[in-house]
Amino acid sequence: MNCFGVQKQDEEYQCAKCPKKFITRNALSSHMKVHSPKANQPAQCSQCYQIFDNRRQLTEHLKTHNQFCYGSHNSRLIDDSGVIRNIDLNLPAGPVYPYNR
Repeated sequence: MNCFGVQKQDEEYQCAKCPKKFITRNALSSHMKVHSPKANQPAQCSQCYQIFDNRRQLTEHLKTHNQFCYGSHNSRLIDDSGVIRNIDLNLPAGPVYPYNR
């Protein structure tokens, strides 16, 4: 039992593609995205043409080129000169927020 008197759940959720285990089904579901073929394909920056192992690395890299982004995972980015650049990552749109370097 934990400190709230609730019995601890001993069930673990095993990834079918790697040895990782998770406490919740949601955590396993989130983890499964790393095994997606598209998520693990190489991706290239359209601004400096640097190549990354996957989309997550490219998304993080794009922040170095941009002061403002539309959402945290969007394909439309505004560079420092104010030009909107379309980065085809097939990701959903989001609100504008300033990126702090």
